[in-house]
Amino acid sequence: MPKSKSRSKRGKTRGAQGKKSGVSGNTIAVVIAAVIIAGGGYSWWSSGRTEVAFMEDVASGKSILSKVKTIPAKGTTHLRPGQNYNYSEIYPTSGPHASRGTPPGFYDTPQRSVGLVHALEHGNIVIYYDKPGEKALEALRSWTALYPGAWDGVIATKKAGIGVSVVLTAWTKRLNLERFDRAAAAAFIDLFRGRGPENPVR
Repeated sequence: MPKSKSRSKRGKTRGAQGKKSGVSGNTIAVVIAAVIIAGGGYSWWSSGRTEVAFMEDVASGKSILSKVKTIPAKGTTHLRPGQNYNYSEIYPTSGPHASRGTPPGFYDTPQRSVGLVHALEHGNIVIYYDKPGEKALEALRSWTALYPGAWDGVIATKKAGIGVSVVLTAWTKRLNLERFDRAAAAAFIDLFRGRGPENPVR
């Protein structure tokens, strides 16, 4: 008989430990869920703040838009996969291009022009930079993260040799900035983003 009592106690102990473990697992799950929700909330809040700051820049940069150049359209032909094309302009804004566009994002290496031109056709903005300074790079990274859409995104790509200059392009549009001007760049992006010929979404 004493043996069965001992067994019974052990069984109770195991049961208690099992319950303890279950509560602990639930607590961990709740904590993880809270962290994920908090992270998502912060991301949303941060994104909202970024867009508010961006729109403030847009409002103060509109006067520069008189310096935007319009370049005659040079076609929308799709090249064969792997085929290249020699554009007559350093910063092409239209013409024959790759069948796949460069996805929106920040690139610290030069991207192929044929992919960038297709991105312009989709309504993306392409920004060329070299060594514009840390604040400029921070703004470019922020904007490419803020606008990642396939039809209204922002691309920043390295262009060696242009120093502190920044060049912004949209389909048949170009704005050359001798030095990065946050307000002017934001105004250009806001005016032309999402307005490509293939599928205007704004």
